[in-house]
Amino acid sequence: MLEFLAGILAARGAPLFIAQEAAPGFLGVSRAAFFRLKASKALPLPVVIQGTEVKYRRSDLERWATKLKSDTRSKRRARNA
Repeated sequence: MLEFLAGILAARGAPLFIAQEAAPGFLGVSRAAFFRLKASKALPLPVVIQGTEVKYRRSDLERWATKLKSDTRSKRRARNA
């Protein structure tokens, strides 16, 4: 079922899952920074597909990145006030 949904979304240009190898590029961070974030448990939990494929839900990464930007802006405003 998940593969079917992923296929539909991929055909529309929006993959449901992002492979761990592609996640740093998607987030705009280096591979080293990505793995530091993962080790510190700052990233959303990955999904393991078929026992070996580590992927992240695109929506989880987008939500995480949006929250991070919002938190950063709030800290800047507080510092400048």
